[in-house]
Amino acid sequence: MLLENPEIRKVGNQVHNNVKSLLAWDIRVKRAIELGHVAHSRALCSKAPSLDFLIELLWPGVLLEGKDGSGPHVGDWDSLSPEKITYAALDTYAAMASYHVSKAYANYAASGAAKIAHC
Repeated sequence: MLLENPEIRKVGNQVHNNVKSLLAWDIRVKRAIELGHVAHSRALCSKAPSLDFLIELLWPGVLLEGKDGSGPHVGDWDSLSPEKITYAALDTYAAMASYHVSKAYANYAASGAAKIAHC
């Protein structure tokens, strides 16, 4: 299973609750990476940020749909509409892209040219 495969990174923000929830179905997620901790360890932020904040920091002006609480991420996920599927795919893509940029940022921060955001 994809989630239990230790060779595949699973990146997300605040994923620890999701990982704990999956244990109820006897799914043991291997190699889950907490995006906020990566951003913090790479000197992007003074503490672990939300995904929305990290996206705004890395790509100013780009917002995840539904940031005001009205988007497809709110509500019943038992029925998957095309909007919810698109949102989930974009949210996953945003997390993975943020992970790669955060990892690359370490070299830039080490040069002294970067400033830490207060998040």
